[in-house]
Amino acid sequence: MIRVIVKGRLPSLRASLLGAALVASLACDYRSLSVVGNGPAGGTDLGVSCPLGTDDAGPTSISIDTQSTACSSHLCLKPAEEKTTDTAAFCTQTCEQDSDCLGGEARDPQDTTDQRCQTGFTCRAIVPNLASLSTVACQKLCVCQDFLVSAAVVTPPAGCP
Repeated sequence: MIRVIVKGRLPSLRASLLGAALVASLACDYRSLSVVGNGPAGGTDLGVSCPLGTDDAGPTSISIDTQSTACSSHLCLKPAEEKTTDTAAFCTQTCEQDSDCLGGEARDPQDTTDQRCQTGFTCRAIVPNLASLSTVACQKLCVCQDFLVSAAVVTPPAGCP
């Protein structure tokens, strides 16, 4: 099962109850879900490493901070791993097509401590539809291909068209 973590404060008890009901209806394991306000998209620092702190819940979880001060887009992402990788969380941005994700920072192969993306970025939706709790739900984001089995195989996340 995949867990989604969106860092931050809940806008209201009503919203959190609505989110819990929707999560239950999706039959997914979102036990650690919390929601933050939404930052602007369209940053220019794609691929820069960014901290997720204790909200990084491991390889089967999508972790995203929508108020990251480390990213000009305010979007710090660590996707669930479809394949094993040591790539760390990175600044991302919204996109419409793969060409919107060109030019992101890449790993230095000579630096064994560098955990930036090795294989480039692709544009895809990876965050399930969690009602109005997060503006990144179902939005296409630039995703490091290190996390993906295939950039060509695109399955929309739960609740997304």
